[in-house]
Amino acid sequence: MNKLSLIARAGRLSFLSVSLLPYIWGSLLPAGSFQPAVFWIGLITVAGFHLGANLANDYADSRSGSDWQDTRFYGFFGGSKLIQEGVLSEKVFFYAAWICFAVALTGTFILAAVIGNKTVLILFLPVLLFSWGYAGGVLRLAYRRMGELTVFIIFGPLLINGAWLLQTGELFGERLILLSFIPGLLAVSILLANEVPDSRTDQASGKFNLVGLSGTRHGYLLYAFCFGLALILLAAALKMNWVGWLSLAGFAASVPAARATRILRREYENKHKLIAASRSAVQAAVTVMAVLAADAVINRLF
Repeated sequence: MNKLSLIARAGRLSFLSVSLLPYIWGSLLPAGSFQPAVFWIGLITVAGFHLGANLANDYADSRSGSDWQDTRFYGFFGGSKLIQEGVLSEKVFFYAAWICFAVALTGTFILAAVIGNKTVLILFLPVLLFSWGYAGGVLRLAYRRMGELTVFIIFGPLLINGAWLLQTGELFGERLILLSFIPGLLAVSILLANEVPDSRTDQASGKFNLVGLSGTRHGYLLYAFCFGLALILLAAALKMNWVGWLSLAGFAASVPAARATRILRREYENKHKLIAASRSAVQAAVTVMAVLAADAVINRLF
């Protein structure tokens, strides 16, 4: 394994679009002038938080024993397995996570100074708490059936409002209450799809989530509800003219979402076949967010 692929696997770089696309969208939503320097510092800050959370999650799930229940690498769920394969140690993941968090924290303070608004600290510092506390520390939210809510808050309201704040200096725009729910629900839909194959090993290590509560047989219903609700909110945003006409293309994501739902319903006991469900869930969520980001770019240009 070369260094680049090692970094990509350890940090799960393929999932970065789940945070970066909503941030880009939220930054482009406000009317008026655009601050490119603030945008780029914010982008690095968001990436730092997300990478730190991914690394911290592997560390915490190794410590709890969750990732040791099944040491095979599946790509989309179950962690990077680099600790279980003996490639990297828990200590490496711990320090790498905090290096990423240090970068994000530095970016947060720089942003607060640049825009002259301490509200940035109030909004972004809880992200650090949630990112570490999702699977580790005292909170261990993912082990207390609060993982989905945490992901929803971070990737939805906190992320979109944070991006809006950096560009406008204001916290809540009139559209943000509804719009911020869309990326939050999309992120949770990916999480739910990944919880189905991990359900047995999660419960064996004391990691409890919504799929564990409903049972893997009904995991597809949770996924379909969550993704479907995101599309309903998108339809509402279109009707209220809060997003542009290009956002209609986001409904094309129904195709990979339907594929994910079908596999989750039929193959909920087959981890290898569930890889395709997780892949389709990521494709569906990223498609919606990419379309929304592109729509925001077009609205600004024209």
